[in-house]
Amino acid sequence: MRKEVFWGQLFLFFIHFGSCLSEVVQTFKHQGLISVPTDQIFWNVTRLNLQANQLQNISDYEFSSFARITKLLLDFNDISFLSSLAFAGLRIEQLYLSHNRINTFPDLRVISSTLAHLDMSDNGIGFIDPDFFNLTVLEIFDLSRNRLKLFNVSHKLDNLQTFDLSRNSLAELPAFTYTLPSLITLDLKHNKIRGTLDCKYYRKIPGVRHLFVSHNSISEISLCDLVQLRELQAKSNKLTEPPTVLNSSLPSLKRLYVGYNPLSNVSNEYFHQIPNLELLGLSGLRLTAWPDLQFLPLRDILLNGNHLSQVKTEDLMRYKYLRTIRLDDNRIKMLPDMIQVARASEATELTIELMDNKINCSSDNVCWLKQL
Repeated sequence: MRKEVFWGQLFLFFIHFGSCLSEVVQTFKHQGLISVPTDQIFWNVTRLNLQANQLQNISDYEFSSFARITKLLLDFNDISFLSSLAFAGLRIEQLYLSHNRINTFPDLRVISSTLAHLDMSDNGIGFIDPDFFNLTVLEIFDLSRNRLKLFNVSHKLDNLQTFDLSRNSLAELPAFTYTLPSLITLDLKHNKIRGTLDCKYYRKIPGVRHLFVSHNSISEISLCDLVQLRELQAKSNKLTEPPTVLNSSLPSLKRLYVGYNPLSNVSNEYFHQIPNLELLGLSGLRLTAWPDLQFLPLRDILLNGNHLSQVKTEDLMRYKYLRTIRLDDNRIKMLPDMIQVARASEATELTIELMDNKINCSSDNVCWLKQL
């Protein structure tokens, strides 16, 4: 009898111990909630989903009874107030607050030692108190689609890897007092940034691999010492010259977008500084001639929205690795021989886009796309 009691107690112990270690997920999505349903939430919940309700305020110690929460989803509510003690006693690692009505960046210092992923996109945030930004272990931070005009960070963010500030109203580049040694992706597209992006700025983001600054008013970009940069998106700015490569080449750069700028000259010699380029975006530059870039290992070339009147078969055949060629919205009248181009290519699949041209179908030029 004693053995049965012992094994029964041991069994219950392992059940309790297992529940403490396992993930416990609970969802209250789309339930019209106007307050946090504390009486329905499991004590041991680790991932709590309260998305798409009608929550407006998160008060002091709102989640204090649920100390095991590591992931909390509060996006798509009507939250306008978030108490500085709302998450007191918790060790939240992922917090989602997008699509709410938060105008001022909340004080999240009570979870600053654990918070690694913070999404505050699609709010009305126009101001951030520097004292509230002491989020030392933050790795992913999304502040896109807000109303920020200035952004200055005076705290160390040694772990930050992805920073999204796109679609705000920034008039200048965000200022960082300390270097961001782990930053991989910086997204600043669709702002109002003017002036120059120069070498001094890169000293704060030495390891950046993906830099997005499209749809701003930047007039000059200098690239230096960015040996890890893999992608630069700089289309739709006010560049009159391509980004200047200083000090050395860019051996890691694979994707470059500079279309829809008032570029006065894009010489073939320029691209010798980017020897490993695989995708090149030259859309909307009013180019009249096919660029001679067969020395590059290009896989995708975007030439849509230019003034090209012809593309010769022999020109395309020089590119052995092409997968995508965008030639739509040009002035092309004669189709290249795509059978020969495909045979010359080492790519397993080749796509060419020719919409919005004026293709002339004749007996000498088999038109397999009658009207584009």
